[in-house]
Amino acid sequence: MNTGHCVSSVRALWLITRLACRRQVNFWQSLRVARKETASKVIALELGVAAARTATPAKARGRSLFSIFILLMMALNGFNMASGGLLKLSDSVLNRVEPPSRKIRVSPYTALALADAENALKALQTARDPEERRRSETLWNEEINRLFRQEVQQRFLSDDDASAQVKLMHDTFAKLGASGFEASRALLAHTSSQTWPRDGEASAVFMRVLGLMVFLWILGTVFLSLGFNNRDLGKIEWNLEWLFTLPVSGRVLFASKLVEYTFLNALAWVFFLPLLVMACIAGGHGWMSLGLGFLAFLWSLVLAGAGTTFCEVASRKFLSLTQLKNLQALSTVLGALLPLVALAVYMSKPVDDFLVMHAASWRWLDWSPFSLPLYLALPFATVRQMQLGILAMMAVPAIAVLAALRGSEFLTRDGLIRAAGPYRGTRKPAGAAAGQGWLRGIAAHELLLLARDRNLMAQVLFVPLLLPVFYLLVFSGLTTAVAGSGRHAAMLAFFIGAYAFMTSAMSILSREDKTLWFLMSFPQSVASIFLKKTLVWAAVGLVYGGATLLLVGHFGHHSRGDWRDAFFALYGIVLYAFIAAGIGILATNVLATAPRQRLRTDMVYLYMLLAGMWANTIYSFSFWTKLAQLVVTTLLAVALWQKVIDSSPYWLDPTERPPRTVSLADGLIAALAFFVVQSVGWLILHWVAPISLSAQLTLAYSFAGVTVGGLTLMYLWRQDIPDLWERIGLTREGGRALPLWRSVLQATAWGLVAALGAFVYLQVLKLFSEWEKWKENAELGSFLTRGDNPLWLCALVILAAPIFEEFLFRGLVLKGLLRSTGPTAAVVGSAALFALVHPPVSVVPVFALGIAAGLSFRKSGLLLAPIVTHAVYNSCVVFLNK
Repeated sequence: MNTGHCVSSVRALWLITRLACRRQVNFWQSLRVARKETASKVIALELGVAAARTATPAKARGRSLFSIFILLMMALNGFNMASGGLLKLSDSVLNRVEPPSRKIRVSPYTALALADAENALKALQTARDPEERRRSETLWNEEINRLFRQEVQQRFLSDDDASAQVKLMHDTFAKLGASGFEASRALLAHTSSQTWPRDGEASAVFMRVLGLMVFLWILGTVFLSLGFNNRDLGKIEWNLEWLFTLPVSGRVLFASKLVEYTFLNALAWVFFLPLLVMACIAGGHGWMSLGLGFLAFLWSLVLAGAGTTFCEVASRKFLSLTQLKNLQALSTVLGALLPLVALAVYMSKPVDDFLVMHAASWRWLDWSPFSLPLYLALPFATVRQMQLGILAMMAVPAIAVLAALRGSEFLTRDGLIRAAGPYRGTRKPAGAAAGQGWLRGIAAHELLLLARDRNLMAQVLFVPLLLPVFYLLVFSGLTTAVAGSGRHAAMLAFFIGAYAFMTSAMSILSREDKTLWFLMSFPQSVASIFLKKTLVWAAVGLVYGGATLLLVGHFGHHSRGDWRDAFFALYGIVLYAFIAAGIGILATNVLATAPRQRLRTDMVYLYMLLAGMWANTIYSFSFWTKLAQLVVTTLLAVALWQKVIDSSPYWLDPTERPPRTVSLADGLIAALAFFVVQSVGWLILHWVAPISLSAQLTLAYSFAGVTVGGLTLMYLWRQDIPDLWERIGLTREGGRALPLWRSVLQATAWGLVAALGAFVYLQVLKLFSEWEKWKENAELGSFLTRGDNPLWLCALVILAAPIFEEFLFRGLVLKGLLRSTGPTAAVVGSAALFALVHPPVSVVPVFALGIAAGLSFRKSGLLLAPIVTHAVYNSCVVFLNK
C-alpha cells in the first residue's frame, strides 16, 4: 500500500467487507454448471501442446446453482415453519381447539381405492359361482388390508398403536364402508392478518412470546459466531493480524468484523428473518411486511454483531488459554441449543402452551430491548408507541455499535494479544512408560487431539446429540413411537451415529492443517493411517448407537425380532463412518488457506442424502430388499475407499493427478439415489394424486430416472472426464466398426435368448409344487398384477425400465467395474447387482438378462444395444405371462 495516500475509513471498511463477503461466497459456491478450468498434463500431451498452467488449478467462475438451490429450499422451509409456528402460537393464546373429524383421513389414492373395493364387494354379492366369489372376496380383503397397512406405515406409530389403527380402519370399513374415510387434501395453512390476536391481553401475551424468541435468536447468533465461526478463539485470525499493520484505525477493522458477524450468518437469514416477516404479516401489514420484517431483522443482527465483536475481543484480552477453550466449547453448545429452543416454538404445541401459560407474568418483556423490533409488526399500535419504538430502535443499536467499537479499540490500544493456540500445553513429568496403555498409535493420537481441542470435542461429541434429543422432547408422539417400535428405535440409533460423522469422520483430512507432511513421512501409507482414524470414529458412533438402543430397550416395549433392526442400525453406523470419511477425504482440498473452504459443502449434502437412504433398509419389510441395499451400500464404501487410496499420493500435488474417469462409486450412488427417489416420488403421488397405481409407478419411475440420470451426467461432465460420452456408451467409441443396424440386430437376438431362458425357468418352477406356489405368491404381490392400466404398464416395462436401468447398471456400474477387473468379471458383477435389486423369484432370469445386456454392450460399445436387449426381454416376458 502506498502510505503517501491514506485510505479513508469508509473506503477501507468497504474493501475489507468485500473481502469477507467474497470468502463467504467462495464457501457456498461449491457446485457450478460450468466446468472447472484445469490444465492436466496428460490432456496437454495428448493434444500435442505444452501445459499452460502447472500450478494449482484455477477457480471456476459463475454462480453456484446447487448452493442457490439449497439456500432457496432452506428459506422456503423457514417461511413455512414460521407460518405454522405462529398459527400454533395464536391457537394456544386464544385456546382454540378444533373438534376432531369423525372420519379417518387417508390419502386420495387410498380413498379412491376403498370406494372401488366397496363397489366390487357389493357386485360380488350377485355372483353365482360361490367358489369364485370367495376367492375374489379374499383378494379384495387382502388388498384392503394392504392399503390400511400402507397408510399406517407412513405415520410414526408404535407397533401396538399401528395394529390398533389398522383394526380401527377395518372396523370402520366394515360398518360404514368407504364413507367412513375422507381424502386428506390438507394444504399448508398460512399466516394472515387474522393470526395476531386482537384482544388486548391475548395480544400482549402473543408479543411477549415473540419477544422471547427474538431474544433467543440474538443470543444464539452471538454464541454461534463465537463457537462455530471461529476456528480457534485462542488465536487471532491471520487476516486481522495483517490488517493491523496497515495505516487504518482499529475502529475500522473492528467495524468490518461487526459487519461480517451481522450479515454473514446463513442460519439467521433462513430461519430468523422469516419469523419477523411472518410476524409483520400476522399484524396485517400486507406487502409492507417484507420491508418491516427486514428492518427488524437488520436491527437484531446489528445488535448481535456488536455483542459478538466486543465479547470476542474481551475474552481474548482477559481470559487464559484454558478459559478460552472452555468458553468456545460452551459457546458451541449454546449456539446450537438456543436456536433449537426457538424452533421448538414453531413445531411443538405443548411448548407453546407452556410459554403462553407463563407469559402472562412476564411483563418485563413488554419494554425489553429485544421486543422493540416487534412494535413494527404490532397491528394496533398507537402513534406514540410507534414513535417511541422507532426512536428506541435507532438508539439501541447505535449505542451498542459505538460501545463495541470503542471498547474493542480501547482493549487493543497496545496491539493485538495473540495466544499460543489449543495445541500447546504445559509439559508434565512423564508417568508410565510411553506405549504401555491399551490405546496407542494413530487412535490414541486422534483422541489426544480431540481432548486438547475442546471446541472440536463439543462439536463432535455433544452437538450431534442435541438434534435427536430436541425432536424427542418436542414431539411426544415420536417418543412414544420410538419406545414402542423396534424399527423406530433402530432408526434413531442410526441417525445419532450417522449424524455425528458429519463433524467427525467427514473432516479427518480437513483437520490436518500442517501435519499432513508429517503423516506422509510415516513408514506406512497415508490412506491406511486415515483408515485407522476412521475406525476410531466408527467406534464412537457405535457407542452412541448402542447406548441409544440399550436405553430405548430398557424403557420401551418392543416386539420380538428387534435384533434384526438393531443389527442393521449398528452395521449401518459402521458402514457410514467409512462412507463419510471417504466422501470427506475426496471432497477436501488441503491446499485451501481458509479452513471452512477445504471441505466442499455439496459433498456434505451428498452424505446426508446417502445416510437418509439407509432408512429404506431399516423400514423395509422385505429381507431381500434389506439385503440388496446392504450389499450395494457396502460396495459403495469399498469403492469410495478405493478412490481414496488412488488419490492419496496426489493430495499435496493435485495437478499431477491422472484424469478423472467413471468409477464404480458413481454408479452405485446413482443406483441408490434412483431407487430412493422413485420410492419417495411414488409415496408423494400416492398421497396427493388420485390416479391409478400403474400411472403412479410409471410417473415416479420416470421422474426418478430423468432426475438422477440428468444430475449424474451433469456431475460427470463437470469433472472434465475425457471422452465421457463414449465411455458411458452415448456415442460410439473410437475403433468400433460395427454398424448400428447390426448392433440393434444382435441386441435383439440377445434379448430373445434371455427371454427363452426365462420361459424355461418358469416351466421348471411349474414342475415343483412349492416353487409354483412361491411364484404365485410373488405374482400376487407384484405391481404388475395390481396394475389396472396396461398402457401405463407397457410404458414402464418396455420403455422406462430398459432406458434408466441400463444407463445405471451398464453405462455406469459395468464401466466402473472395468477399472479394477477384467471384462468377464465386470459383466458378471454388474449382472449380479442388477439381479439383486429385483424380487427373489426373478433373480435367475434377470441375472441371465444382465449377462446378455452386458455382452451386448461390450460387443457394440453403444448403450442403445443393452436397452434394446432389455426391452425385447421385458416385452416377451410380459406378453407371454399376460
